[in-house]
Amino acid sequence: EVGMENFADRFIVVGCETVSGFETVADGQKVDPSIVGPGIMAKALQVVEDHPDLRAIVFECTELPLYSNAVRAATGLPVFDAVTCADLLMAGFMCNPRFGFKELQESWTGKQADCKLGDNLRNAGHAKLVN
Repeated sequence: EVGMENFADRFIVVGCETVSGFETVADGQKVDPSIVGPGIMAKALQVVEDHPDLRAIVFECTELPLYSNAVRAATGLPVFDAVTCADLLMAGFMCNPRFGFKELQESWTGKQADCKLGDNLRNAGHAKLVN
């Protein structure tokens, strides 16, 4: 107990395992957006219809950011996904250029660092790497 109320009844958890083509996620294979996209959209619209008091959507799977803009446009709701949540996390560490300390951080050069999937892992991590 941490002295906080549990508001679990305020959340609607919906799985995508029944979306056609999404089983490839469980199989560790590539998702075909032309197959999965219409199913994700139909699922999102059905959830909004079933829960008209819904105020936001959270896509927790890293395969779902591809569909966020379409779901935002179709539902009119904010959609949070792995990308927007990472942006939020990073924004918490960045100096806002409109306020605060100037020159706190170096400007980005515009050149992407050369990195590959798994560069940050040790040998044991590489053995577990899937994708």
